[in-house]
Amino acid sequence: MDELSFEELGKAFAKAMRGEALDETSENSDAPATLSMDDFVDIPDELNDDYEGAFESDDADGDLGLFDENEDEFAYVASQTAGEFDDDGVVPVSPLSVLEAMLFVGNPQNLPLRPQTAAELMRGVKEDEVRDLAAQLQQRYDEENCPWTVVYDEDADGYSLQLRDRLAPLREVFYGKIRQAKLSQSAVDVLAIIAYEQPLTLDEINKLRGTNCAAILNQLVRRKLLRVQKARRGTKFITEYYTTDRFLKLYELEALADLPQSQNLDRE
Repeated sequence: MDELSFEELGKAFAKAMRGEALDETSENSDAPATLSMDDFVDIPDELNDDYEGAFESDDADGDLGLFDENEDEFAYVASQTAGEFDDDGVVPVSPLSVLEAMLFVGNPQNLPLRPQTAAELMRGVKEDEVRDLAAQLQQRYDEENCPWTVVYDEDADGYSLQLRDRLAPLREVFYGKIRQAKLSQSAVDVLAIIAYEQPLTLDEINKLRGTNCAAILNQLVRRKLLRVQKARRGTKFITEYYTTDRFLKLYELEALADLPQSQNLDRE
């Protein structure tokens, strides 16, 4: 996946704030951002028609929970199963087998399993011991010539199970070849406005950009770069748009505060 430039994002925001709405026909930018189609998600069909009424909810707190990027189900799953395995003499229950099970189940957001997290879920096991267990698993997989391997991600300080390189093409047999989809300049402009001014409603986004952005918002939500949330304003609930953790990851940002700031972004 190509590296995305947040400098481009800043320039798009500055241009939008100067009222320079881009022509919708310029869908092929010279410097598009690149995304993998493998990262797309499906959203309800009604999003394609009525954005203002598409996310009506009876939830009193206004949180739809459609894209809960922070949910970590490792703790829940492990807490429900820890200590409840039946040893039938086939698969011994041990820290090694429990760690292997955790890696096999994986994370809903496809995040690596951190040793600290694993240690907290296994009684009597320390973080350093988790690392040793991961090394033992890797050695066993190598000796048995298993099709999968334990991969350590230094940036995330965590482990995951992955197919070995020689078998990676099998994924394409099941899921199809990964295609690359490019963000148009119009999409980058909308993403920039929300990144700097969030939360924003559809009407506020349309007003800032000077054109209807519903279709573009639809695309950005599908690609998990934006999320929607209900909020109360007076006596009404409105739909607001926010950037996601995936947005931060693709632009290599730790937080929104790391977005480029300069005199070029000053509205005045």
